[in-house]
Amino acid sequence: MVAHTLVETARDALFLARIPVEHLPLVYLALAAFGLASGRLARALERRKSRSRLDPVTLSLCFGAAVSASFWILLSRSAVPPRAVLYALYLWSGLFTAWVAGRLWTRLAGVFTVAQAKRLYGPLGTGAVLGAVIGAALARTCLGWLGTRSLVLLGAAVLLATAFGPTRLLAPTTAPEPKAEKSAAPVGAVLRDPYLARVLGITLLAASAGTAIDYVFKSEVARVVQDPDALARLLATTYLVTSSLSLVVQAFGVALAMRVLGVHRALYVLPVLLVAGATFGVVGLGMWAAIALRGIDGTFRQSLQKTCGELLFVPLPDDVRARAKPVIDLLGQRGGQALTSVLIFGLAAVGSRLVGHAVVSRLVGGIVLVVALGWIGITLSLRSRYLDLFRATLGRGRIELGPEMPELDVTALEVLIGSLNSRRDAQVLGALELLAAQRGALIPSLVLFHPSRDVVLRALELLVATGRNDFVPVVDRLFTHPDGAVRTAAVRARAAVDDDAEVLRELLGDPDDGVRATALVAHLAGGAISADDEAYHALVRGTAQVRQALARALGEVRVDGERWAVIEKTLLALARDEDRTVRELSADAMGHHAKAAFVPVLLRMLDEGAVGLRAIGALAQMGDLPVAQLDAALDQEDVADETKWRCLRVLARIATPAAVACLLRRIGATGAPMELRALRALRAAQTTGAAIPVDERKVRELAMTTIDDLGRALAFRLAQAEHTTRSTVGGSLLSKLLVDTEVVATDRLFLLLGLLHPDEHVTRIQRGLASKNPRTRASSLELLQNLLASPLRERVLAVVDDVADAQRLARIGGARTDASHAALLGAMRAERGALGDLAAYHANELDLELVRT
Repeated sequence: MVAHTLVETARDALFLARIPVEHLPLVYLALAAFGLASGRLARALERRKSRSRLDPVTLSLCFGAAVSASFWILLSRSAVPPRAVLYALYLWSGLFTAWVAGRLWTRLAGVFTVAQAKRLYGPLGTGAVLGAVIGAALARTCLGWLGTRSLVLLGAAVLLATAFGPTRLLAPTTAPEPKAEKSAAPVGAVLRDPYLARVLGITLLAASAGTAIDYVFKSEVARVVQDPDALARLLATTYLVTSSLSLVVQAFGVALAMRVLGVHRALYVLPVLLVAGATFGVVGLGMWAAIALRGIDGTFRQSLQKTCGELLFVPLPDDVRARAKPVIDLLGQRGGQALTSVLIFGLAAVGSRLVGHAVVSRLVGGIVLVVALGWIGITLSLRSRYLDLFRATLGRGRIELGPEMPELDVTALEVLIGSLNSRRDAQVLGALELLAAQRGALIPSLVLFHPSRDVVLRALELLVATGRNDFVPVVDRLFTHPDGAVRTAAVRARAAVDDDAEVLRELLGDPDDGVRATALVAHLAGGAISADDEAYHALVRGTAQVRQALARALGEVRVDGERWAVIEKTLLALARDEDRTVRELSADAMGHHAKAAFVPVLLRMLDEGAVGLRAIGALAQMGDLPVAQLDAALDQEDVADETKWRCLRVLARIATPAAVACLLRRIGATGAPMELRALRALRAAQTTGAAIPVDERKVRELAMTTIDDLGRALAFRLAQAEHTTRSTVGGSLLSKLLVDTEVVATDRLFLLLGLLHPDEHVTRIQRGLASKNPRTRASSLELLQNLLASPLRERVLAVVDDVADAQRLARIGGARTDASHAALLGAMRAERGALGDLAAYHANELDLELVRT
C-alpha cells in the first residue's frame, strides 16, 4: 500500500495535468474492461505460479516492481510524458493493486472463522490503511526535493523491498490452492442465489459510488490547480489526511463497530454518510462538497466498508466462496465502474458544452446520491439472508421438503399405476401414497391381493380413508388370508365401511386373537352383541394377548350414544388390568376417544413408568379437556415431582392457549427445578407453532436475573478454588454443584432467549456454541449478536465467550470476593437448597465456624 499510494499520487498528478479531465471516464471504462478480461488470465497465472518453486507472493511483487520501474524510465525520457504512457500507468496501477488485494482477502477468508475474522480483520486491515498513510506522507515529503515522476521509481523500490522483506517471513506455500478456486462460479449462479446477488449488488453500487466520487474530486482539483508538482502536493496532502482518518477508524472504530453494530448494521455507515455528502454536492458547493465526499469515501471505504465487505464472504462454504468471490469482486467492482463511467462520459461529453462544468459536477453528485440510496436499500434486504447462512451452518444435514405435489397428468398416472406391479415393496407403497394424494378412487381394489403384508395393510387404510365401499368383495376374501394381521385389518376395514353382523359373527371363532377381538368390538359398536353375551365375557376374561387385541380394537372403533356405555365400561376395566401392555393399549384407546371420564384414570397412570408415557400421549390428544385437572395436580404438594414433570409435558403437547397460560403461571413463581421444566415445556410448545403471549420485559428481566445467578455461582466457584487446601468429600461435591448451577443457569438463559425469539432455533445455537468446529461456534456467536439487543446482548455474549473464567466474570458484571473461607461458606449457606446444605457440611468438615453475611 505504501508503493501503491506513491505511484497513485504521481499517476493522478501527471494525468490530470496533461490530459483533460473529461477523459477520466474513458480510463474508468478501460479499467473495467481490462479488469473483466484479465480475470481469467490472472487466475491462470496464479495456478501457474502455484506450481513454481518460487513463492507466488514474492514473484508477484517482483513483477510489479519491474513494471513500475519500466514506467519510470518511459516517463523520464521526455520533458512532456506521452499520453499513451500516462493512460497505461493509470491502468496498470489500478489493475495490479486490485488483483493483489483480492487474492489476499480470498486467502484470509478461507483461513478464519467469522468470530476470528471479526477480531483479526480490523488489525490486518490496519496494515493496509497504515501503508496508505505512510505512502502519502512519504510522497508529500519527497515532493520537496524530488520530482513527481520519481515517486514511481520510489514505489517500485518499495515493492521490491516488500518482496524480499515481509514476504520472506510468510510460511512457504507447499501445495496449490484447492481446485474449487480454479474456476469461478457462473454469473447466473451468483444472480440466482439471493444472498450472493445482494452482495454483488452492494459491491457494484459501492464501486459505482466510488467512481463517481473520484471523478467529482479530480475534476474539481484539476480545474483549480494545473501545475503537476503543485497538483501532486495537493493530492498527496489529501491522501494523507483521508488515509490518517481511515487509520483512526480502522484502529479504533472497526472493532467497536463490529462489537456494537455487528456486520450488517456497520454496512449502513458509509452509504448513509455519502447520502449526506452527495446532498451538498447536488446543492452546488463545488470544491468543498468534492473534498467532503472524498474525505468520507477515503475514510471509510478501505477501513470499515472493506472489513464488512470481506466478512460477508466468510460464512459461505469454502467451495462456494472460492468460486463466487472472484465473480463478485470482478463483476461488481468493474461492472459498477463501467456503468458509471459510461454515464459520466455521456454527461461530460454533452453537458460540458451545454450547461458547463459546474452543472456536470452537480449531476454526478446526484448519481452518488441515487446510488447510495440504492446501496442502503439492498443492505436492508441483506440481513435475513446473512443470518440464514449461519442457520444453514448449524442445521447442515437437514432436508427441507418442497412445495405440495401438483396435479399429475394422464401419463404420470399411468406410470404410477404401473408401479403397483413392481417387485419392490417400497416402490409400490410410494405409488399408493401418490395415488391417494391425487384421488383416492384411483387406487385399484385388486392391490389387496399383493403378496406383501405391508402393502396390503397400507392399501386397506387408504381405501377406508377414501370412503369407498366397492372393495368390500375383495376384503371378504382376505378373511382367509394366512397372516393374522391382514385378517384383523380386513375385519376393521369391513366394519368401517359395511358392518354386516352375520359376516362379523362368523369371525368370532377365528383362531387369531386380533381377529376375534376386532370382530367383537365391531359387534359391540353395531349393537349386535351386549356386555352380557357369553362371547364378550370369553374375550374379556381371556389370555393377555386376547385382552391386548381387545384394547387395541377398542381404540379404533367410533361409536356414540347408548352403545358407548359398554365400550367405556370395557376400557375402564382394561385400564386396571394386571398386564402392563393391556394398560398401555387402553391408555392409547382412551386418548383416541377423549372422554372426561378417562381423565382421572390417565392422571393416575402418569405415575406408572412406561404406562405413564402412553398416558402422556393420551392426555395430549384430548385438547383442553384435562388442562384444569393438570393445573390442579401441579399445585398439589403430595404429587411426586416426576408426575408433575409429566404433567408439564402433557401441557406442552396440548399447546392450546389454556395450556400455555398454565405453563406461563409457573415461570418465575416456583422452585428452580420445576420452573426450568416449565420453561422447557413452553419452548417445546413454542416449537410446535403454539402462540406464546410472552411479556418481553418480564422475560428480559428474568434473563438478566439468570445471568446474575450464573455470575454469583461462578464467583463462588472461583473463590472456593482459591481457598481449597485439602481435598474433602464436601468440597468436591460443592465444586461440582457450583459447576452444575452454572450449567442450569445457562440452560435457563437460552430457554428464555427462545421465548423472546420464537422463530429462531435457539437450541441449535446453544449446541453450536459447544461445538468443537470453530465455524459452527462462530456461526452461533454471529446469530446471537444479530438477534439480541443491548444491554442483554453484551451480557449474553460475555456468558458464552471462550475466555478465562475470571475474565468472563468481569464481563458479566460480577465481582470476585476476597472474603475469608468461613465468610464465603457463610454466603453460600445463605443460599437456599442444596448449595446451602453442602456449604454447611463442608464447613463442618473443615471445623470452620460460618460467618453470616
